[in-house]
Amino acid sequence: MKSRGEVVNGALCVGQPDFPPPPEAIRATADAASQGLTSYTGVTGTLELRSAVCEYLSAEKGLTYKPDEVLIASGGKQAIYQVVVALCQAGDEVVVPAPYWTSYPDLNIVRLSGASPVILTTTAKQGYAIEPEALAAAIKPSTRMLIVCNPSNPTGCAMSREQCEAVAEVLRRPENQHVYVLSDEIYERITFDGLKHVSFAALDGMWERTLTINGFSKAG
Repeated sequence: MKSRGEVVNGALCVGQPDFPPPPEAIRATADAASQGLTSYTGVTGTLELRSAVCEYLSAEKGLTYKPDEVLIASGGKQAIYQVVVALCQAGDEVVVPAPYWTSYPDLNIVRLSGASPVILTTTAKQGYAIEPEALAAAIKPSTRMLIVCNPSNPTGCAMSREQCEAVAEVLRRPENQHVYVLSDEIYERITFDGLKHVSFAALDGMWERTLTINGFSKAG
């Protein structure tokens, strides 16, 4: 459309902030390149970076991880794909709250694993938060995973601790112990009105069942 000279509202297209990376990050990147730190790293990422991620999660989210429990990917999308393909297969179902980021259920991710997406509709009346009883009704013995994008792309819904706890309470039920959670927290720093983002893995009983996705592209 742009090539034809049409005006495009970019704010409704690419999920990236309208501010540049921090100057410190730009300087550090330039310094690393000038020092020759341009070769391949280990597949899981450098120990220094994985340790820094652990320190951040501990200080900001109350989460305890060891470096060998952290994996660095080339981007959030790759990490999500790896998680879904590693855990899901034909015959499994993945619950995807809607409106959703288009890549979750498409051939890009869920369907490529062989699993089937189950769309869980959220409503404007509820602020597009996941409604606990609707989630409970969507979970079946074949449900392998729930995707939680909080704050949400594309709705902007940032669920409160109470709303996250209500979702976790459904997953704590004995009949739902088989469900993993993929918690996409890439937008965790884009919150307003004093809302404190809660990492899903920090909720009682959720650490062992939650795979947390985060990254640097949405943070200032």
